[in-house]
Amino acid sequence: MTGPCPVHQGFDPLAPDYLADPYPTLAAVRGEAAAFYAPDIDMWVVTRYADIDAIFKDPATYSADITQAPVFPLARRAQQILAQGFGATPTMSNSDPPKHTRIRAHNVKAFSARRIAVLEPKVRAKAQELVAAITPGRIDLVPAVTTRCRPT
Repeated sequence: MTGPCPVHQGFDPLAPDYLADPYPTLAAVRGEAAAFYAPDIDMWVVTRYADIDAIFKDPATYSADITQAPVFPLARRAQQILAQGFGATPTMSNSDPPKHTRIRAHNVKAFSARRIAVLEPKVRAKAQELVAAITPGRIDLVPAVTTRCRPT
């Protein structure tokens, strides 16, 4: 960290060591500041639960609009294609109220505890079927399971 405004020059949430185990890095930066600016990703990073919880509860001050924006700029050609009228569909994670509230209302119904309990036996059976079909040995689990997954 440097200067009067906390800045962490080397913070990279996409670095392999961070992705493998973020906890040592988070513990170190949390000990230095509750929030800091990370110039490599041009964002502020908030490190403490109470602060994050307060941010989530205050959409008037903190917007979720850029939640799914790329951390690094898109290639020029991709920017041109998107500028020609690509309409991204808002989701719960990248919307502020009232859009967020409308989307959440549908999700609350679809993913209620009762609905999940009804679906659990079918999901569990399908997961067991997919895992049983994997050839033993070293594998990449996601493609091994998803290439066999077909809607029923």
